Amino acid sequence: GVAPYGDSRTTKVIVLLTDGEQTEPGFGSGGKRNVASAEKNLEKLCENAKGKGVRVITVAFNLDDTATRKRLQACASDPDKDFFVADD
Repeated sequence: GVAPYGDSRTTKVIVLLTDGEQTEPGFGSGGKRNVASAEKNLEKLCENAKGKGVRVITVAFNLDDTATRKRLQACASDPDKDFFVADD
């Protein structure tokens, strides 16, 4: 069955896995679409999820881009325990 969102006995988890840096534009202020806005949108989504008590686990899969790795690590609920690098 599906547990109601407010069920305190159910752990809510998001696993975010990516193999590359942000390349798709996202909507930003004034309706502008660019990659920087997409990156900010991801950061905001992570903040909102964590703020609601959702555990965010991030995985950088075969990803060499340092800035993206840092962004994923910051997105994780616990950057030391919930961020992983997978090279294969």
